[in-house]
Amino acid sequence: MSVLVKDFEAHRDYVPFILSRSSSNLLLVIFVFTPLLNVMLLTFIPMSIASHFGNWDVALRFSVSFIATMNLTKFLNEATDSLSNQLDRKHTGLLNVSFGNAVKIVAAIAALLQEYGMLTALYLQILGSILTNILLILGWSFIVAGLKFSMSDFETTAAQALTFTEFVLLTCIILMMPTAHHALSNPNSIQGSALSELADTDSKEQWQDALLKSVSRATAILTLVMYFVYLFFQLKTHRNLFRNKFRFLDKDVDQRHSLAFVTALTTFCSELLVASIEELCEKYYFPKSFISLIILPLANADNTSAMKMAMRGQMGVTVDICIGSAIQSIALMEPLLVIVGWITGHEVPLFFGKFETIVFFSSVLLALTVVKNGKSNYLEGVVLVTLYLIIALACSQL
Repeated sequence: MSVLVKDFEAHRDYVPFILSRSSSNLLLVIFVFTPLLNVMLLTFIPMSIASHFGNWDVALRFSVSFIATMNLTKFLNEATDSLSNQLDRKHTGLLNVSFGNAVKIVAAIAALLQEYGMLTALYLQILGSILTNILLILGWSFIVAGLKFSMSDFETTAAQALTFTEFVLLTCIILMMPTAHHALSNPNSIQGSALSELADTDSKEQWQDALLKSVSRATAILTLVMYFVYLFFQLKTHRNLFRNKFRFLDKDVDQRHSLAFVTALTTFCSELLVASIEELCEKYYFPKSFISLIILPLANADNTSAMKMAMRGQMGVTVDICIGSAIQSIALMEPLLVIVGWITGHEVPLFFGKFETIVFFSSVLLALTVVKNGKSNYLEGVVLVTLYLIIALACSQL
């Protein structure tokens, strides 16, 4: 929040219909009260911890933890921005994505290890993280950049765009295979006397679940291997395809220690936020799907870094952050949770419902279609944001 206010003076002609260049008094008021607002937001961090151990009302615990996590995510983005000052576009996007998703992965593992039925929320949280990045944040970044430039160029080569598209689509198809296999599997086709007896009992569902777990584990392992091969391809053997002349030369500040501290604190507050979902939905009858798919991912959204780059006209980094975050969520986060659940005894099969499957594939397909040509305008941003709002509306009615 403070980042947007801080950068507003240099970019206020992005919104000429809201503020004119003569509105200096309003800008002065904003700059005076922004530090006070930041101090007020910082108080939500200890309040989040106190609310959890003080057994406050669940609605208050969730609200305080949400604001604290969102504020810490902003500081995490600022720290990664400072650390990536001397990096090129490829490594800058990877750094922002990695630290942002590190918090999401730990929060998802915390939800996995809890014993009160967080599996559905876990699925929706991962899906919501993907939708937030490739629809809401990317779309809003296109709109912001489109107010300044009629057309923005990503500086994306044809080989890079093709690699992104092929890898993301292939990963989506692979991760939907266990769902398709489970939907089409038929226990009556089992061969063998012992297995035939099993198929004639009430254990048909158990057989299908066991088969789904086996397929999910194998799929998760292969997807992780493919992701690391993709990183090796991008960073080592074919890095010339992703090379660009873009390099940051801002102030050189070592933010490694603050980055580690903020990451740990953000992870802790995210765990507190996740822990309150089940009780909140049971007590106040909120749709768990809406909380997990729409609300929760907003707390950990990488919006600050992506929006700052869009304001600077550096849409290539914005696309790298948004699409790169989706790639890590699809190809790293989901398979990793399956393997962690396998090791800890908390099974997480790669299974999506009909609504989630349609939303997942259609959103990824639309986002990749928009970014494939390496150019953007505000209309494409409106299309992405509109799809996100429609999904949010439909999810609130489930």
